Amino acid sequence: MPHVRRTEYPKVNSSYVLEYVEIIHRHHKRTPYAANTFPVEAYSWYCDNEALFYYGAPLPTHGANHFAHTYWSVYTSSSNPLAPRGFNGSCLFPQITREGLDDSWQHGSDLYGVYHNLLKFLPEKYDPDVVSFRVTNNVITSQVASMVTSGMFGGDTQQNLPLLVQPASIDSLEPAYTCLAANNNFSSYGVGSDDSGWTSHLKAASDLYANLDTICGIPPTEPGFHMSFDHYFDNLSARLCHAKPLPCNASNTSLCVTQAMADEVFRLGQYEYSYLYRDAGARTLEYSTGSYGIWIAELAQNLRDAMHPIDSVGTGDRTSSDIRYRHNIAHDGSVSRILSILQIEEMVWPGMGSEVIFELYKKTEDQRYYIRVLWGGQVLRSSNPILGVLDMLPIEILVAYIDGLVELAIQAIDQLDMTEARDIDTEKLTALERTRLYSAVRRKPRFLVIGAGQRGTAYASAVGREALPAIIAATADPIPSKRISFGKRYIWKDGTPREDQVFDSWQQFLRYERSRQETEATGEKVYAGVDGIILCTQDQTHKRILEAFAPLRLHVLCEKPIATTLKDCQEIYVSLGGAKSPDRVFSTGHVLRYSPHNMLLRKLLLEDRAIGELISVEHTEPVGWFHFSHSYVRGNWRKESIAAPSLLCKSCHDIDFILWLLCYKTDFGEPAHLPSLVSSTGNLSVFTKRRKPEAAGTATNCFSCSHEQSCDWSAKKIYIEKLYDKGHKDFPVCVVVPDIEEITVKAGIDHGRAVLTRILSSDYDASTPRSTIEAKQWYGRCVWESDNDVLDDQIVTLTWDEDFRSVGGKNLPDRGPKTAVFHMVAFTEAQCERRGRISGTHGEIQYDSKEIRVYRFDKFLQPEAVQIFTPPKAAGGHGGGDGGLMNGFSKAVEAVINGKLSVEQAQARYVGCTLKEAFMSHAMVFAAEEARLGRKIVDWQDWWANLEQRLLSQ
Repeated sequence: MPHVRRTEYPKVNSSYVLEYVEIIHRHHKRTPYAANTFPVEAYSWYCDNEALFYYGAPLPTHGANHFAHTYWSVYTSSSNPLAPRGFNGSCLFPQITREGLDDSWQHGSDLYGVYHNLLKFLPEKYDPDVVSFRVTNNVITSQVASMVTSGMFGGDTQQNLPLLVQPASIDSLEPAYTCLAANNNFSSYGVGSDDSGWTSHLKAASDLYANLDTICGIPPTEPGFHMSFDHYFDNLSARLCHAKPLPCNASNTSLCVTQAMADEVFRLGQYEYSYLYRDAGARTLEYSTGSYGIWIAELAQNLRDAMHPIDSVGTGDRTSSDIRYRHNIAHDGSVSRILSILQIEEMVWPGMGSEVIFELYKKTEDQRYYIRVLWGGQVLRSSNPILGVLDMLPIEILVAYIDGLVELAIQAIDQLDMTEARDIDTEKLTALERTRLYSAVRRKPRFLVIGAGQRGTAYASAVGREALPAIIAATADPIPSKRISFGKRYIWKDGTPREDQVFDSWQQFLRYERSRQETEATGEKVYAGVDGIILCTQDQTHKRILEAFAPLRLHVLCEKPIATTLKDCQEIYVSLGGAKSPDRVFSTGHVLRYSPHNMLLRKLLLEDRAIGELISVEHTEPVGWFHFSHSYVRGNWRKESIAAPSLLCKSCHDIDFILWLLCYKTDFGEPAHLPSLVSSTGNLSVFTKRRKPEAAGTATNCFSCSHEQSCDWSAKKIYIEKLYDKGHKDFPVCVVVPDIEEITVKAGIDHGRAVLTRILSSDYDASTPRSTIEAKQWYGRCVWESDNDVLDDQIVTLTWDEDFRSVGGKNLPDRGPKTAVFHMVAFTEAQCERRGRISGTHGEIQYDSKEIRVYRFDKFLQPEAVQIFTPPKAAGGHGGGDGGLMNGFSKAVEAVINGKLSVEQAQARYVGCTLKEAFMSHAMVFAAEEARLGRKIVDWQDWWANLEQRLLSQ
């Protein structure tokens, strides 16, 4: 892990004088703990290149009996019938390895280079009256200390050097004492709990667990390996840190842990530490304070002693106040708790050697004290608004903050309750009260979901399933059963809905919100408002709703497409500030960017350059035969006049996916490589009256059709016999009867079937006004009698010209000519399971929704060399893309409302897609439609340049 080094050290200006330094860092590289090794390891691990000395010696040594420098040497006896668990060899598990010892020495040398050579703060030679070192009762910290001290003070440390250690029962550096409140708190959400935020990732990783267990010989019932990823993380990372091969099955050495599997373990381990120490909310601060508050209190006292040389606790002992440099060598759990207490912006698993440094300065001008905290060698940023950027913070603020926590009240400096016991979002408060409370906590953004149907549910379900930093605060939907079911599941749960939680329309919410704001302005108490909206209504309503909500200046997640016409998209883009600088986070339903499968695919292409420079892409969206008939022949998206072209409604995120792969690289500052030409062809191939079977006669509904029993598209077969009768009541049955679940619960399966049959058999005749027919979705309708006009088969071709250029003198690669062909096809067995091929200068990639196959030309006639990547299965729709999109949007809004990042920074870091990019993907669809309808090829760069000019003039 990065630590302070002279070359990167951020030196302060000369008006500040360094008075005191306290450092705490994790030990360096080691072997894994014995409990984290596998029952049988395929190879041995030797530590013959180091010695771990253990001996006692009389003090003082002068005149005393001599002692030998003894060290442990691990061996096994041929007479001992027992075999050690895990690795054979000459190592202890754990012990600091030779590599770890060398890293420890270098760490000490780097610290000395900063605090002696650069700052002239440390003495040249070790002085026990000025410098102290402290370790835990775990001997690996002492192994590190011997090298750190030598790296700092060289041969001078050949003298006897004391390492301070507290009794194990009360050691605050690695607490083993019991804090019942902290333990109870942790058990409510952490390892071993049934908290959904904790268990969701374990359940989602079941396939990964099964593969690892099979390879490594771990019983699936062994709790140590399956309550968290800690054991697998420790085992695999220790191997890789020491350039050792990943493990293979002891009986079948061809069955091995892959690098991709190890990377997934590391990713999940990072998630665990982030959740345990930051993302689980205020509980993490309470737990970390309860379990590590004594060491933090010791730190605060050390800072006081450094500011007041005369003994501040009345013991008459001046030694403690003379110490200018304290060095603590501890563990990842120690560092994690400190980062949690300081409420670091972005939590990570502290790596080997990771450090937190507290530097106390006195300013010469006002003689006041200031604190700077370094993490990884750079200034630590806290999400707590009281601490903020911990760079020359008045020391009184940090000490008061620590004191407030250590007093076990878990209070902010102004005595504001920060625990989850008081949920400030459920109380009516004045504007002043809420502002003060919000300033003391890292709060989650609150969202209104407009449209409680399938897409609204997809995003809301991700919040709980993936423990996202968000609150689904309210919903607006005109269908009572939908909004009540949605609310019970995601908002008020088993309680009673409040006035601010459920609305029968988005217009009703706006009336409520205006009234709420007016009441709040008078100083009265009101419920909290929302920070953003998640818009999941019919596509043609988006523009009107976004315009109505614009005065509220809320963050927006808008389901795709943003709007159904180019003009409406333009006006939304301008109103959201896209032509200038947006002041709100915006995201749209381009979910394909966020699935683990596609993120890995993009990494292979753009970062790993697995097949060299990209030449061509063939990408197919198989809509699915019955899905197309449901949505685009009988359903909401069947006519361009009431929806939009099927290319926009169904596949605008596929066009975005192609642009994401081919236009936008990963290097910051590189201009997009935009296509030069766009063309498209397509047809409405099947669902027209002239294709209607003769046997169907004049029937307009499946229930009155003599051809029904022989028809693939029979609504009776699809919705009732194939789905409902077999227990399927979700999509698409719930679209036909939105409250089907409630009906069957209250009145039984047979009644539900009767209701479904009645709605499907609903028909019209020649006397029915056309406006009535067009306004309704007739899901029992004959597919050849529908008024549909959207295409069921379409191809879009994008062409890139060569565009080599440089930025800042750096030549940009991968900007040669290339082609992408997209095919949307309705008549497929697969439903929305994308597939494709990508050709490059050094190989070819084939992908579907399950795996990615990489073939390289240099592996000619070596079929065993083909790499197969199987990304982890993610919960939720679009291969985990729904949850990934909601995760990015939630974190972006959270960062903005808590003052951590600007809108632009949050949009880039978490959403990964600008408003301009989202709009450009939509614009590309409209250009393709212009090409198709005009039977021409569109010059995209001219087309886009003209559009941008119009946008800037608005």
